[in-house]
Amino acid sequence: LRLQMLLEQAQAGTRLYVCGDESFLWHIHSLARQAGLLGDEIELFKQGTRRRLYCVHCGHFQDIGSEGECTCGQCRVKLFVREHFSQRLGAYMGVCIDPDSPFAPEVSA
Repeated sequence: LRLQMLLEQAQAGTRLYVCGDESFLWHIHSLARQAGLLGDEIELFKQGTRRRLYCVHCGHFQDIGSEGECTCGQCRVKLFVREHFSQRLGAYMGVCIDPDSPFAPEVSA
């Protein structure tokens, strides 16, 4: 909240340098853009392996490591982590591994 207030009060020409893992970088990038900073005024330096993943099936965001597959924490669909990164969402796209079974497996009682 404090950073958001500082960014909103920043004068024209302010430059922002952000260092951290991708999940952190793109969260701060989004705050800065909402506050009015231009893309050219923001520099990002990646450090660490944590990444943000967006499930295209339910819209859930979750943090992952460097793995190429995972299970969505909300809809439980097994996801393939695509190389495509959405700057708008600040996340990698997670798509269903098995298009013939685009839903989470049923849990037997």
